[in-house]
Amino acid sequence: MLDAVFHKLSFIQINTVKFDRTSELRPKASPFVAILVIVPRERLFDVKEAVNLYERIEAENIQDLCDQLGNLDENVTGATEDISSIRCDIDELKQAVQGLEETLERQQEALSSCMEEQLLNLRAQRAETSLIRIQQELAAKFGRHVEIRKVLMGILQSMDLGIVRREAVTEISEQYILKMPGYWLAPCLVALAKWITDEPEAAGRAVQEAMRRNREKTVLLFTLICHRAGRQGAVLPWLRLYLEMQDESKLDHKAIIFLNAYACGLLGRDSENVIARLLDQWMERLQAQPGMEDKQDMAWKKILSAIGKPLLPTGDYEYLRKFCHAWLQLEDVMRGAMWHKAVYQHLQRIFDCQSNSSDIAGQLDDILEQLVTEPEVEEAALQQKAIKAQAVAEYREVDRRIPKNKSNLVRKNFLQLMTEAVSAPYDTQADIATQKIFIAMSKEPMQRAYASLVARNRSRIPDSIGMKFPMFQSSTKDGADEEAIIADFTMRNDEERAEAKALYVLSRKEMIFQYLGILPLVLGCYLLGIWGMVIGGVCGAAMTYTKWYLPYRAKVEKCQQLDAEYDEKANQAETLIRAFCAEVVDFRTAFAASDAESSQVAEFLSALSPAQSMIVLPEMGRRVQLRNGGGGIA
Repeated sequence: MLDAVFHKLSFIQINTVKFDRTSELRPKASPFVAILVIVPRERLFDVKEAVNLYERIEAENIQDLCDQLGNLDENVTGATEDISSIRCDIDELKQAVQGLEETLERQQEALSSCMEEQLLNLRAQRAETSLIRIQQELAAKFGRHVEIRKVLMGILQSMDLGIVRREAVTEISEQYILKMPGYWLAPCLVALAKWITDEPEAAGRAVQEAMRRNREKTVLLFTLICHRAGRQGAVLPWLRLYLEMQDESKLDHKAIIFLNAYACGLLGRDSENVIARLLDQWMERLQAQPGMEDKQDMAWKKILSAIGKPLLPTGDYEYLRKFCHAWLQLEDVMRGAMWHKAVYQHLQRIFDCQSNSSDIAGQLDDILEQLVTEPEVEEAALQQKAIKAQAVAEYREVDRRIPKNKSNLVRKNFLQLMTEAVSAPYDTQADIATQKIFIAMSKEPMQRAYASLVARNRSRIPDSIGMKFPMFQSSTKDGADEEAIIADFTMRNDEERAEAKALYVLSRKEMIFQYLGILPLVLGCYLLGIWGMVIGGVCGAAMTYTKWYLPYRAKVEKCQQLDAEYDEKANQAETLIRAFCAEVVDFRTAFAASDAESSQVAEFLSALSPAQSMIVLPEMGRRVQLRNGGGGIA
C-alpha cells in the first residue's frame, strides 16, 4: 500500500518538475498549490486518496508507536518497583547482619571478660597460696631477725630514758646469740650489753664476731651508737674505719650525712686530723686519674658562673648605650667586673652562716633506725615477692611495681659530691658546715677556675672603643684624645662645608651681567641724549638686577644657610664627643675599680683552711642511763 502511495506522489512530483521547466512563471506558493495548477482533474482524486492513505498509515504507525511506548513505560515501572523491593530486601538483610555482628561482638566481650575474670581469680588464688608460702618462709628463716631488731631498738630507746636494767639487757642478748648463730646483729646486741655492764673483753670478742659476719654494717652501727650515746671520743675511730671501707669513687647518700656531722663537730674533734687526711687521700687518688683535674676545673667554673652577674643601672652610660656599637660587649665586661664583688659576698654569706646541728643529729638517728630495721638481701627479696603476691591477691594486679627510693641507690665520686654539695646543697642535703669544708678543700681548683674566668673577662675589654654618631665615626682608647677627635671632625666638617658652598659660586655668565648693565646706559646717552640715558639706565638696571643681583643674593643666602647648618653640626658633634669621651673615662675607671675587687676573692680563697672551717661543739649527746649501776660505751 505504501508503495502505491509513493508511486502516485512521485508521478505528481515529476509533472511538477516538468511544469517548472516549461513555464516562465516561478510559483511562490507551496507545492500543493502547484499541484492544483498542474494536476488534471482526473488525477485529483488519486492525489487525495494518496494523501488520505498516507495520513491513515502515519496515524496507525503513531498509534502502534504509542502502544509500544505505553507497554515500555509499564515495563519500566514494573522494573522500578522490582528494584525498590530488592533494595528493601537488601536493607533488611544489612540490618539483620549488623544485629548479628553486634550480638556476636557482645558475646565475644562477655566471653573474654569471663575468661579474664577466671584468669584473674586463678592468679589471685595462686598468689594467695604463694603469699602463704612466702610468709611461712619469712617466719621460718627471718622471724627471729625481726625480733632482735625490735629488741635492739627498744634497748636504745630505753637507754635514752634511763629505764633499762643491766640484768635484763644481758639476759636478752645472751638468748638471741644462741638462737641466731649467723645473723650479724646478734653479736652486736651482745657487745652493746657487755659495754653497758662494763665487760670490755667480752664486748671486744662480740664485736670481732659481728665484724666477721658483716664488717661494714657493724662498724656503721657502733659509729651511730657511740654518737647517740654522746661518746665523741669513741666516734672518730669507728668513723675512720667506716670511711676506710668506702670507695671514694662510689659514695652513697649516707656519706654526705656523715660528712655533715663531721663538719658540724657532732662526731667529735678531729684533733689529729685523721679524717681530714683520709679525705685528702680520697682527693689525691681521684685527681690522679686522667682528665679529672680538667673536669674539676670545669665544674668549679660552672659553679662560679652560676653566681649571677649584677645588672647595670638603667641610667648609667647613656651615650655609650646609644652611640657605641660594641655596647653589649662593654656591658657584659662591666658586669663581669662587678661579679667579683658578688662572688665575695656569696662566699662571705656561706662562711658567716650557722649550721643546724639538730637536723643532722636527726638524720643520723634515721640512718641508725634504717640500719637496724633494714632486712638482709635474701629477706628483702622475699618481702618484695610477698608484696607483689599480696597485690595480686587483693587487688588482682598482675604487675605491681614497688617504688624504690632511687636517690639512695645513686653513687658518686667524692669530687662530684663536693661540687654538688656547694652548687646544690638542698638536693644533696649538704649542711652549710660541709660546704665550708668542701670549699676549703677545693680551694686550688677553685682558684684556677676563678683566675681563668677573671682572665677571660679582662681579655674581652676592647683596646679602643668605637663611637658612631649620625654625622661622624671615630674611636678612643681612654677618652684622653678628646681634643684630637674634635679637631679631626672640625677639619672634615670644614672640607664638607667648602665642597657644599662650591656649588653656589657665581658663574662667568652671571659675573658678566654685573658690568653689562652699563652698556644700555652708554648707548642710550650716545644715541638719544638725556632721555636715552634714562631709558638705557632703566634697562641696564633691570638687566643687572635680574641677571646678576637675584642669583647672587640667592646663592649668598644659601651659603649663609650652609654655614649655619655646619656650625650647628660642629657644635652637636663636639658636645657628643665630649660626653662620649667622659663616659669612656668613667667606664674605664669603674671597670678598674670593680676588677680590683677580684683580689679580695683571691685573698679569701688563699686564707681558707679545712681545719679552720670545722665547727667544734662541746661534748653533747644522750648519755646511757641505767638502773642499778651502769657503764658506758668506750
